[in-house]
Amino acid sequence: MPTSAERPTLDEFQFKKENESGKDYHEKINVNGTEISVGWDTGYNNFTIYFPQIEILVKEGVNDQIIIIDKQSEVAKQVFDYAVQLAEKETDIYEIYKKVRAFVKKVSAH
Repeated sequence: MPTSAERPTLDEFQFKKENESGKDYHEKINVNGTEISVGWDTGYNNFTIYFPQIEILVKEGVNDQIIIIDKQSEVAKQVFDYAVQLAEKETDIYEIYKKVRAFVKKVSAH
């Protein structure tokens, strides 16, 4: 398990952008101290949302920093917007992650 020092920061974490089928969509933001980034991930061949501040396996129910979203940029944008809205009100990154993961299950074909 990587430590915080070994994981990339939000600025270092880069999604490979591809200029086809909307795969070039990418956004990142810091909302009230919560870092969120969404973009096309070539490893998963899907859009993903990334929460770099999560300490993996620290809290029950959260075992990753990344949630696989979908192949459609519109769905990725919807998930990003939802995560930003949550981060505006919620300060617990683990709760944000769990709520975003549940939301992805509702809106994604993945």
